[in-house]
Amino acid sequence: MPATPPRMLPKVKVLRVNGKPFVCGLFWQPLTRPRAYMKEAREIGKRESMEIVAIRRSTIIQAGFVAKHQGALKGMVSMAAALAGLLGPSWLGVFVLDDGHYVLAAVNDRAIVPGCDLTGDHAAVRAKLNEVYGLFAWEKIYIPAGFDHAGETLDLNTLLTPARLKKEYRLKSLTFGLSAKEWGVGIAVAALLAAIVSVYFIRAVQHRKARERAEHLRRQQLAQLNAQNQQKQMAPLEHPWARQPSVENFLTGCLNAVYTLPLVIRGWTFETARCTAPRIEAVYARSGRATVHDFMDGACAHFESEPVIHGGGERASCVYPLTPIPSGDDALEPIAAAAARLSSYFQSLGIPLRLAEKADPTQASQALPGQLPSPSSSAPDWKTWAFQFTMAQAPQTLLSGLSGAGIRLTELSVKSSAAKLTWNVTGELYAR
Repeated sequence: MPATPPRMLPKVKVLRVNGKPFVCGLFWQPLTRPRAYMKEAREIGKRESMEIVAIRRSTIIQAGFVAKHQGALKGMVSMAAALAGLLGPSWLGVFVLDDGHYVLAAVNDRAIVPGCDLTGDHAAVRAKLNEVYGLFAWEKIYIPAGFDHAGETLDLNTLLTPARLKKEYRLKSLTFGLSAKEWGVGIAVAALLAAIVSVYFIRAVQHRKARERAEHLRRQQLAQLNAQNQQKQMAPLEHPWARQPSVENFLTGCLNAVYTLPLVIRGWTFETARCTAPRIEAVYARSGRATVHDFMDGACAHFESEPVIHGGGERASCVYPLTPIPSGDDALEPIAAAAARLSSYFQSLGIPLRLAEKADPTQASQALPGQLPSPSSSAPDWKTWAFQFTMAQAPQTLLSGLSGAGIRLTELSVKSSAAKLTWNVTGELYAR
């Protein structure tokens, strides 16, 4: 008799533990605006047609979204949020339900791992467990007997007692400001347009408008920065740091892009990501019997650009554009004070820092015999120092205090190896 294929329950499932309703299968997203995270959550919910959300605050702010028609209601408890709040900063867990099915959830660096909030039968959960087991160096493993990996067994009825469930684990409603009639009209119009206009044309228009809005915003902010500056005309833009994003904006843009990268695409696993101001490039490695066609078919749902296959078909890379916002001009510090401040910051964290002065690119070349010296621009009144460091922890927490005049980040890369993530960051220090 043939074996029964793995069967996942509906993506969103309402469960009962100790008589209380819990919801599995939320769509988890990082929120990048700490001072306006609920506004950002409403924007995402409106875009994805999801009216219910769970908010989790840890090293980053996360939102788990779900739609009402999927059975979730305000006041129910998010299973992943409750487990994340009770079990600590880093763990992978499988928990058995009373009906014989299982719950799988995972937390890394205090954040719920996207795609690891689900429920299913033994075969389906076992397949997902084997997929994510080696992604991170989990501090705790909770797995019952009967799976390929060993771990401590936890009982949900004992763990999720009503007294231990905080208010922050509950789902809440998102208010979009639209009536049911307006929603109905909008859906009808969208359906009509979808029937008339091709999918590729709609996507092209949406991407073009998004780029235009981003460019308009960039120009507005640049104009405001220039208006506030006391120097004449566009003098700040002559300084290279004035055209670069601030440390905070660079980290926000890069980490937001990194955390939304899928860990697995049709059997190809995430290997490295390299982020600069204008773009992020992600590299995936083939595993098992996955094919190039598998990756190309799966990547189109996540990336605009065509994948590039290299390494004899064993590696593939995709590029996603970013829109950096210039930080404006800074009043630079003397090099001795600036270098001491930067070095002290990393010394306090125990992170080795490589710091070296860069050559002046504006220096005129020496004339050949018989030639007149060529004219050159005046020497800059600042010095440029390049710095680089490597760390094992996610940078959003350790680098939250890295700011100040003349400090800019130019590249952030992350590599997944031996179930660990290694972060490498380069930047430049400008000083007098």
